[in-house]
Amino acid sequence: MDNINKGFNLRDYFKEAVELEELLSRCKDKKELFKSYYLSEYYKNIKGEMEVFNKNTNIHEENEKLCIYDLNVNFRINLGIKNSRIEDILIGNYHKHNYYELIYVYKGKYSQEINGEIITLNQGEACILNPNINHNDIPIESGNTVLFFCFSNKFFYEIVSKYTTIHYKLDEFIKNDLKDQNAVEQYIIFKKNNCLECNEIVEDIVKEYFTPHIGTKLILSGKIIRFLDILSNEYESLDLVRFNYSSTRTAFIDIDSFIEKNISDISREKIANELHYNPNYINKIIRKNTGLTYSEYILNKKLKLAINLLKNSNLSINNIIKEVGYINKSYFYKVFTNKYSMTPQEFRVMFRNNL
Repeated sequence: MDNINKGFNLRDYFKEAVELEELLSRCKDKKELFKSYYLSEYYKNIKGEMEVFNKNTNIHEENEKLCIYDLNVNFRINLGIKNSRIEDILIGNYHKHNYYELIYVYKGKYSQEINGEIITLNQGEACILNPNINHNDIPIESGNTVLFFCFSNKFFYEIVSKYTTIHYKLDEFIKNDLKDQNAVEQYIIFKKNNCLECNEIVEDIVKEYFTPHIGTKLILSGKIIRFLDILSNEYESLDLVRFNYSSTRTAFIDIDSFIEKNISDISREKIANELHYNPNYINKIIRKNTGLTYSEYILNKKLKLAINLLKNSNLSINNIIKEVGYINKSYFYKVFTNKYSMTPQEFRVMFRNNL
């Protein structure tokens, strides 16, 4: 797999991502990080083809935890940004998609946190996540190159259905989703077989995607089918991992929904009394599903709401502070500035000017 095509530079096709990497590397603090990210062509392009929203309220926002990414196009390819500081920009990285995502390690290695477990993919290996699975993107280290292939559900089903001799585990993967699109959380890992052809197919897909012409959709479909065929039938092993909604997951959804609706006046005791859960159980449920303590989770929820109101409303800063449930204005400014390296007013001005 080290013998990558010498005449092909994958990163030449992802100029927006490469430019953002360079911008981030020159930033001195979080304020510059935010500005560089929101001004970048990479961000503008992402926002044009994808949306981020909160599943419970359906209000478009960048949620601190368990935000939902929705694809507005049939197919998209993203290059993983190689800069650990991008974590400081995103308001939480733990998320799920309303589409299928295929992660492919073109060079080096990459780790992904899936339902609380760290999964490491080596060069040439791949993983497909179904729309329900919760996961967290771990920063990509220098020297590694990772591609993210995003498929709308309809497009993915169409591609797979055209290929009738697909591996039984991938076939089972799709059938599970068709049976119960809401309850099944699953992913499938393709362990490599030192197959050089995969990188060549991936390069063809990237070139076709970025230089569209008559017949591009058919060519892309054919190349993707060939890609899945190699992954399914020429690799050493396929690991299909499936999770079903558990009682703890259901409890977390109830708790999270209650917190969303009562964020301005929330307490562990209030949750316990309303939902009839033991306060210690609430701590465990939040920790299990988000990796955060109760206090950390509430703080992130409040800051997430503040960010959304600063971006999308004309409420005064004082009224926003009340909306998120703070009485002490100085304390709110302190936690906000610690998180974002700027005051709420500075964030609002920066975001609106950039728009």
